[in-house]
Amino acid sequence: MKLQPPYNWTIVETEKEVLASVFTSLTGISKKVFLDPDRKVVDLYILALNESVIVKPLLSESPTFSNGKITFAAPEKILVDIVAEPNLFRAQQAELDRIYANAFNEVRINQTKMLRYANRRRKYDAVYSLIPQEHRLPQISRESK
Repeated sequence: MKLQPPYNWTIVETEKEVLASVFTSLTGISKKVFLDPDRKVVDLYILALNESVIVKPLLSESPTFSNGKITFAAPEKILVDIVAEPNLFRAQQAELDRIYANAFNEVRINQTKMLRYANRRRKYDAVYSLIPQEHRLPQISRESK
């Protein structure tokens, strides 16, 4: 991004079955923890904080990778999520083209995995249109979904 947002959010995604217990555990560490906030909560409370923790349910088949005991969001997941959740990732919306171009230039993006996840989030067309033309794989098209 050209303009960096003035806040630092940690987003923790976990299975729905343990969502409440993860939230409770994290509130024991910090009072700046929010459980799956909607736009109103983001606007009223989270944006006013420099740092906060957001606990959300992890969607099944989300692109992730593990490093030891910790699982991280894969770049494919992050790219889809910023499109699928404009209320949460509002600061990124004006720079989606730049974010996608930089991501495709800097890291290896599995387009098949990314578009499959985008389809699950009902954002296939929006995500497909953001893939820089020079990086689009010939076998993947709008009709591939």
